[in-house]
Amino acid sequence: MSCNVNIRLASDRVDQGLLADYTAPRLYTPGENIILHTGFMKGHGTYSEDSTYIKASVAGVMEKVNKLISIKPLKSRYVGEIGDVVVARVLEVQQKRWKVDTNSRLDSALLLSSINLPGGELRRRGVEDEQSMRKYLQEGDLISAEVQNVMSDGTLSLHTRSLKYGKLGQGTLVKVFPSLVKRRKTHFHNLPCGASIILGNNGYIWISPTVPTENENTGGFTQNLKEVIPKADREVIARLKNCVLALAKCKMILFDTSILYAFEESMKYEIHELLNQEAILDVALATKHRLRLLDDYRNLISKRVASMKNNIFYFITVATLLHNWHNVQGHEIHISEDQTIARVSKYNSNGDEDIQLEGNFLNVKALNFRANSCNIKLFPKNLFEKFPVLETLLMNAVHLERIPEGVFQHGENIKNLYLERNRLTLLVKGTFTGAESLESLKLSKNNISVIESGSFDGLPNLKSLELNRNDIKILKPDTLRDLQSLETIDLSFNQIEKIPNQIFASCTHLKMVKLFKNKLKTFDINLPSDLNFCYLNVDNNSINYFSLTFNQLNEVTETDDCTSHGIHAAHNLIESFYVPKESMAVNLIAVNGNLLNDIGNITKISGLKKLDISGNSGIETLTVLKDAKNLQALSLSNMGLTQLDRDIFVHLNSLTELDLSKNLLENLDFDAFANGLTEFYKLQLQNNKLKEFDVQKLLEKFPNITYLNIKNNDLTESQVNEIVSVLNDKNVTVIH
Repeated sequence: MSCNVNIRLASDRVDQGLLADYTAPRLYTPGENIILHTGFMKGHGTYSEDSTYIKASVAGVMEKVNKLISIKPLKSRYVGEIGDVVVARVLEVQQKRWKVDTNSRLDSALLLSSINLPGGELRRRGVEDEQSMRKYLQEGDLISAEVQNVMSDGTLSLHTRSLKYGKLGQGTLVKVFPSLVKRRKTHFHNLPCGASIILGNNGYIWISPTVPTENENTGGFTQNLKEVIPKADREVIARLKNCVLALAKCKMILFDTSILYAFEESMKYEIHELLNQEAILDVALATKHRLRLLDDYRNLISKRVASMKNNIFYFITVATLLHNWHNVQGHEIHISEDQTIARVSKYNSNGDEDIQLEGNFLNVKALNFRANSCNIKLFPKNLFEKFPVLETLLMNAVHLERIPEGVFQHGENIKNLYLERNRLTLLVKGTFTGAESLESLKLSKNNISVIESGSFDGLPNLKSLELNRNDIKILKPDTLRDLQSLETIDLSFNQIEKIPNQIFASCTHLKMVKLFKNKLKTFDINLPSDLNFCYLNVDNNSINYFSLTFNQLNEVTETDDCTSHGIHAAHNLIESFYVPKESMAVNLIAVNGNLLNDIGNITKISGLKKLDISGNSGIETLTVLKDAKNLQALSLSNMGLTQLDRDIFVHLNSLTELDLSKNLLENLDFDAFANGLTEFYKLQLQNNKLKEFDVQKLLEKFPNITYLNIKNNDLTESQVNEIVSVLNDKNVTVIH
C-alpha cells in the first residue's frame, strides 16, 4: 500500500502576508493607553482606571465615531445583534425551549413559542407541543434562525418564525471567525454553481445542495437523510467549502461575491489541491484582485457612465464581472444595441474546430465568452472570419487546451487578448502570427510548461505580456526576439531556474519585469541601451549572484507608468550584488533578507532614494552609505547593530525615514545625525535593548517627527510614560 505524503520545510512555507495591505492597522493590547480621556467617551472594549487615559480592555483596532472610542477585537466570540442570521446547533431540549450553540459567549435560547409549527400552522402552543419538542428538534440538529432579542447578560433569544428558517438537511458546516462574515441584507444565497449557502453572522456557514423551489418553504422540519446527493453536487459543496476555508485562512471578508469568485478561480485545481498552501494563496490573491477590479469599476460606473459609452474594453470588462451573477437562459449570444459588443453566455464547442454561432457580427469589436459557462477546448479557426473587426477578446476559464497554428492569420485588428485560467500547456512557433495590432496578451494561470522559439513572432506592437502562474521551467534566448515594443512582462510564480543573458536584447521599450516566486539561482542580464526601465522584481528566489548591466538608461520621469522605480531582490541568497551606478534610473533598491557581505556600488546610484538592506547581518561595514547623499528612506533592521557610526549618518542630509528595529542598540546616539533634518518624520526602534532615550535630543534633531516605535525595549515604565507625555503634546504617534 502506498500513499502521497506532502512534507513542507519551514523555509518553503507560503507567506500569506502577500495579501496584507502595505500599511497594517494600529493594534492595541489590553491595558494599553489609547488616548487622553479629556473630550472622549469610552465605548466597547475600553475602560478607564482614572481620569487620565482611556485604555484597551481587549486586543484589537480602534474605532472612532465622533468622540466615542471603542476597540474592535480581531478574534472574539460572536456578539449578537437583533436581526442577525445565525446557524446554530441544538445542545439540549429544556422546558418550553431549546438550548443552542451559536458560537457566542453564552448558550442561546430558542423558545417553543418562537418557532413555526410543521407546515407553518399558526396556533397557540399547548402541552402536546411541549411533549413533542424532540419530534421538532433534538440534540445535534442544525438550524438556521434569526436573533430576536439580546438579554442583559448577553444571552441571545432566537426565532424561526419565517419559513426560510428551521432545521437544516444534508450539507456541510464550515466554522470561521465571525468578524470575517460581512453583514448584508441577505445571508441566504443560491449560487449559480449549483449549491446554496447560508452565511451566519456568528461565523457558522452552511453549504448544501440547492433546494427545489417547491420544497423551499415547508416550515423547516422535513429532513430526508436517506436521499442520495449526486456526486457532482457533493463535489461542488466540497469545492465551496475549501474555497471558504482558503479565504478565511487569508483573512478575507466572506460574502456571496467573494465566495463565488473564489469558486471560479479554484477551477484550475482539483478539490483536494485546494488544501495546499500555494493553491490557497493563489485563489485568495486572484479573488482579491477581482474584488478590487469590481470596486474600481463600480465607482467608475457611478461617476462616468455617460463619458464611457464608447470605451469598449471598459464596458466588456464590467459586463464580465457583473454578469457572473446571472444564469442566462435562452439565447447563447447577446449583442449590444450598437452591435459593437457581444457576450456569449453559454457555448459548448463539442470538439469542433470552427465556431458555430449564427448571426451578423461584422461590427463587433469586443467579444466575451463567459467564464466557467463555456467549453472551448480548441481555439476556433474561423473566429476572426466571423468577427472581422474584433479588437478585444476575453476567453477566460473556458477550458481552452490548444491554439492551432494559423488561427490569427485574419486577426490583424485584435488588440487585447485574454486567455487566463485555461488549460494551455504549450506555445508553438508562430502561435500568434498575424495579430500584428496585439498590444496586451494575458496567458496567466494556465499550465504552460514549454514555450518554443518564435512563439511570439509577428507581434511588433505587443506592450504587455502576462505569463505568471504557469509551469514554465526554461526560457530560450530568442523567446522575446520580435517584441521590440514590449513594456511590461510578468513571469512570476513559475519554475524558472535561469534567465538567458540576452533575452531582453530586442525589447527596446522595456519598463517592468516581474520574476518573483521562481527558482532562479543566478541573475546576470544585459539590457538594451536607451531604456526607460524602472521596475524589476526577483523577490523570493534562490539567487546567489545578481548582475544587471546596460550601456545607458534614460532618466525616468514622474509621468512614466511605473508603480515603483526600483529593484526588488529580497529574500534570496545573494552574496554579490552589482548594478551600474551613475546611469541607473531607479530610486528604490530592496535587497533585504539576503547574505550580502558588502553593499558594493549600490550607494553610487545617483537617483537612489530608498534602500532596504535589512537582515544582511554579514555586511562588515556600512561606511559607504555616506555616499548616498540623496537617500530618503533607509532600513537597517535585523543587522546586529550595537551603535551608530557618526561618519555615516552625518552625511545623510535628505533622510526622512529610518528603520533600526531588531538590533542590539542600548542607546541611540543622536549626535550621529546631521542637523536640520526638517523632513524626517518616521523612526523605528522596536525590538532593541534601549535602556535610555533622550526625547529632547530627538526633537532637536527631528523637529517634525510624527511617528516613533520603541516597543519591546528595556526602558522602564516611567521612562516610557515620560516619552509618551512629551511627544503626545507634539502630536507624535508613539508605539510602546
